Amino acid sequence: MSDMIDKMNIALSWELRASNMYAHYAANIKGIHRLQLSPMFNTEMTESIQHADTVSYTHLTLPTKA
Repeated sequence: MSDMIDKMNIALSWELRASNMYAHYAANIKGIHRLQLSPMFNTEMTESIQHADTVSYTHLTLPTKA
């Protein structure tokens, strides 16, 4: 069980890292491509947050030792 939790924590950290990177890219993109790329990065950020939410919910529903 501990190995599964460790892997889920790694997955959660990757999803949260991705959402931070997408938010950063969306906020800092400049030039002619901003109109196309900023919404794409915002969409990707939202998807990463949904993935992180799924992982964290699954983590919370795992049985624990009493």
